[in-house]
Amino acid sequence: MQRHSLVGPRAVVLAVALVCATFGVAFAQPATQSLRFDALGGASLEVPSWKEIRREGAVAVYEQLPEPNAQKPYYVLMCALEEGPPKGTPIAWDKVRDNIMQAASKNGRTLTLEVKDAYTGAAGFESRRLIGEFKSATPEKKVAIELIALVKDGKLLTIGLVAEALGPATTEIVQSVARSVHVGR
Repeated sequence: MQRHSLVGPRAVVLAVALVCATFGVAFAQPATQSLRFDALGGASLEVPSWKEIRREGAVAVYEQLPEPNAQKPYYVLMCALEEGPPKGTPIAWDKVRDNIMQAASKNGRTLTLEVKDAYTGAAGFESRRLIGEFKSATPEKKVAIELIALVKDGKLLTIGLVAEALGPATTEIVQSVARSVHVGR
């Protein structure tokens, strides 16, 4: 007697393909490591397990080197904690944007940013997404940047990802770091 399955091999393959396509971004998430800033009462967050290339006070920079065979692009993640607008005051997001652009210009680079919609994935924070591009002084090279600026209790935490191009993968990386943020000790 031959048994007949209600689910054939093609259906199983199709189901696995649909699950992978639906949750592919989640499966591709990099492993994480903890980052802690002690300045201004402290903040902690989870960042991808990439190479730390700079750590000074309340600024940390990580990079993922490209691996074309593994479809890993070059990314630079920047996290910074600084004084933000006082608690209870309205946040002038254009001023936050201008301060970020001014700080970036000190290194001979030009940063342009556009304030986008509110980011709602970090409970207890007021936040905005910012999108733009970096231009280096020489040679003329442009890269894209996606930022989330988070404000809480007089602190401003910025999470920025620099990439050749922005898309769902870059957005998910920045948002996953933003979701992990906790302020205080």
